[in-house]
Amino acid sequence: MKNTFLLLIIGLILNSCSSNIVRLKKGGSIIVVKRIEVTDTLSTNVIGKVVNRFEGFALPNAEVRLENSQEVYTAKCDSKGAFEFANIPKGKYRIMTSFIGYSNSTDSLDIKAAEKIQIKVKLYTVY
Repeated sequence: MKNTFLLLIIGLILNSCSSNIVRLKKGGSIIVVKRIEVTDTLSTNVIGKVVNRFEGFALPNAEVRLENSQEVYTAKCDSKGAFEFANIPKGKYRIMTSFIGYSNSTDSLDIKAAEKIQIKVKLYTVY
């Protein structure tokens, strides 16, 4: 009985960590959210990358903003389009991404305690 319960818990954890959410946003930008790991802390790390939607190349210096009613976190992407937010408390957030000459992206993100989230934002050029 104990082993069955333990296997059930491990399966639930692995399943919750590997879920992908893909959303096509109004205007054509795409956001992909993947819960990749359960951690041993109460806060969450959010890592990600901002890329061109069609060619897939990185968008260095893109701005990513994570906010809720109490906190605002901002990050600039590095030369590979990567960003990171560390030690984010659980809660419901809005994630906003912008880059000059590209569409802006806004989406909701429900952050649970003790997990690591990977996000890929695909922006398209505005002509």
